[in-house]
Amino acid sequence: MEGIGLLILICFLITFAPPVIFFIAGLVKRRSNKRASTVLFILGTIWLIIGGGICASIMA
Repeated sequence: MEGIGLLILICFLITFAPPVIFFIAGLVKRRSNKRASTVLFILGTIWLIIGGGICASIMA
């Protein structure tokens, strides 16, 4: 992978990796603390929307 391919891969990882981690952590926390899991789900959604928009604008 050289040049633009590596840049696209990094943008996808920045966009999709943290929301997946937040979602998994929210599912784990769901049993013990519903409020904390809700916060993690909201953070994951916000990251996906904002991160996706920023990476899409960089690649366009």
